[in-house]
Amino acid sequence: MVRFLFQISISVYFAERRPFIGTSFTLASTYLTYALMPNRLKDALLSGTILAAVGTILLVHVGRLNGELEIGSALLILLCGNAAGVCTHYPREVAQRKAFLETRQCIEARLKIQRENQQQFQIRRKQQS
Repeated sequence: MVRFLFQISISVYFAERRPFIGTSFTLASTYLTYALMPNRLKDALLSGTILAAVGTILLVHVGRLNGELEIGSALLILLCGNAAGVCTHYPREVAQRKAFLETRQCIEARLKIQRENQQQFQIRRKQQS
């Protein structure tokens, strides 16, 4: 939410003088959504798409861009930012899942060994009695 408000204020402040400042900020925010936030890929993709859409709408309405080439280039830049974010986020998410599953398997094996040891200890105690 804070990013959206910050994006709107940047777009309004730099409206006609430098309209692509808003696109730069949107690109950075989109990539950081993928790179730094601990979201699932679907959530990150949704928020990146929403950020790109809001940035484009602000660029057209606040920055008063009329040329199809300028709007198309901004959309292409934001699309590439989303693609780069997905390419960064997906391998990291797969590695985290793999590490989690390995840790889980180690803990399960340890618990199984502890149960077996307890059972053997109880069997020995019964045999000694």
